[in-house]
Amino acid sequence: MKTALIFDCYDDYEIRIKYIKEAMIRAGYTVHVFFADFDHYSKKYIVKRREGIEYLHAESYEKNLSYARIHSHLLFSKTCVKKAEEYSDVSLIYAMVPPNSMCKDFAIYHRKHPDIKLMFDLCDMWPESLPVSKTIEKLGSPVFHAWRRYRDAYIGEADCVLSECNLFAGRVQPYVKKEHLHTVYLCQEHHGSIMDPDQKNLSFLYCGSMNHIINIDMMASFLKEANKYKSTVLHLIGNGEQKERLISQIKEAGTEVIDHGTVYDEDQKQKIYRQCQYGLNLMVDSVFVGLTMKSLDYMSHDLPLISNIKGDTWDLVEKEHIGINVTEGKEAEAAKEITEADAAQYQGYRRNTQRVFKDVFDQSIINKQLDKILEDL
Repeated sequence: MKTALIFDCYDDYEIRIKYIKEAMIRAGYTVHVFFADFDHYSKKYIVKRREGIEYLHAESYEKNLSYARIHSHLLFSKTCVKKAEEYSDVSLIYAMVPPNSMCKDFAIYHRKHPDIKLMFDLCDMWPESLPVSKTIEKLGSPVFHAWRRYRDAYIGEADCVLSECNLFAGRVQPYVKKEHLHTVYLCQEHHGSIMDPDQKNLSFLYCGSMNHIINIDMMASFLKEANKYKSTVLHLIGNGEQKERLISQIKEAGTEVIDHGTVYDEDQKQKIYRQCQYGLNLMVDSVFVGLTMKSLDYMSHDLPLISNIKGDTWDLVEKEHIGINVTEGKEAEAAKEITEADAAQYQGYRRNTQRVFKDVFDQSIINKQLDKILEDL
């Protein structure tokens, strides 16, 4: 029996790790999964732990952009390698990246153990995805360069590199052999939903964290323009440090806000989704990302997108007609297009969204892709 080890600094179980683990089991591996014991989002140590997961210690930190966070991740990747060294019968190592130091430390491990296959999974890009101003980016250039090199200088030593979107894959392509690099999208179950919206209004949904990377000004501008043609409602699911500002600006734009708070129950979410016609996903321009879980969640409920996400998402919206892309400064054009869409056009958006989800993001599609990658490894 072959043994595989999975290392992840975050709890990406529901969106990635469980699919990786299941694919490894189908390929004949005994699988051991290791997560950090510190939660990045709450900034607290994890009390409620998943069954079957071993938690490795990670140093705590308070701010996302801080030396303490970098130091914590540097130590955690070394802890992961130390844990891997405890196993004498390993055939495959899987490490989620970031932290970028996972690339360096496991590349060095791989040099010592060349018979053990090494797989990196690129789920984010640091420092590219950090929402910092041009001034901070310039002042922090030496640090950001060194941080990036932890990934770029070592990622090519893996036998296989997965990327959650083509945008990320393109960034590391110069450092990874073409045959070793694979875009494997995130996936989840298709929920679908039967629409029951308020026919008098144009209804939108924002579901997720209301933090510093969402473009509140752009959302307010778009909805203000849409209100010139039709009354609008914005349903909110979630919380975050920017929630009060978001609600305030959206109301000032003339849009009714219905705040549902944090909703975990899928049936309750379904009831909210049925009341909405489009999912809003507008982020600040500095964020480097090609696909978000928010967009995937909307599409899994057949909800067309109002989006400004670069790369993969932009291309899907444009080519497959699953909503509208919004360019900053041209919110009025996008609002006019949405409000002028008749019932037939809207149903076309919905059918296209359902088709794209089933053809590109459905669990069965991702499973086949992972099975083939592991077979060829």
